[in-house]
Amino acid sequence: MNIKGVIISATRCFGAAKCYSQTTATTKKLLILPFFAVLMIAALLFGCTSNNASPVDQANKLLAKRNLMSVQHLDSVFGYKDAHSCLMAAHNLQWKADSILEYHQSSHTLLTPEEKKEALELGQTVYNLKMEAAKNELRHGLAKDKKEFLGYSVFIADSVTGSMMNVYFDKEVTKISAIERK
Repeated sequence: MNIKGVIISATRCFGAAKCYSQTTATTKKLLILPFFAVLMIAALLFGCTSNNASPVDQANKLLAKRNLMSVQHLDSVFGYKDAHSCLMAAHNLQWKADSILEYHQSSHTLLTPEEKKEALELGQTVYNLKMEAAKNELRHGLAKDKKEFLGYSVFIADSVTGSMMNVYFDKEVTKISAIERK
């Protein structure tokens, strides 16, 4: 083999080595990118949550703020968003009307004419909201729409006071959506 052949052979080897190192670098890049992507997804899902409390723990914190008893479990609420929001609004207005009436009963005072008018208007609005919720529920049911997860609820019965209520929470259990007295 002459010198020219050795140079050509060496050049081919260098080229092959260079090509091999480029291929290896490309392969490493291809392996590293999915690894970092998986790592970032895992960090987003597991590492970046600020609140690791269970829904029951979160619900008990919210219930304690309202001086209500703690619970052991929550029930999932499935339904239709529009019907559910009408019901939550109705429960909140009914809670307000009941609170006004309970105040006057406990203090043995009569409702003023304005309070009577407000109580009647609240009652009518509660009725209208419940009818709207029923219409929406029926419309979605007839259309065979799929129900979606809307949040949580729990039934609380206090044997001391005799009060019973359904408490509704949002999806993340960050607030009480409504309280329905039974």
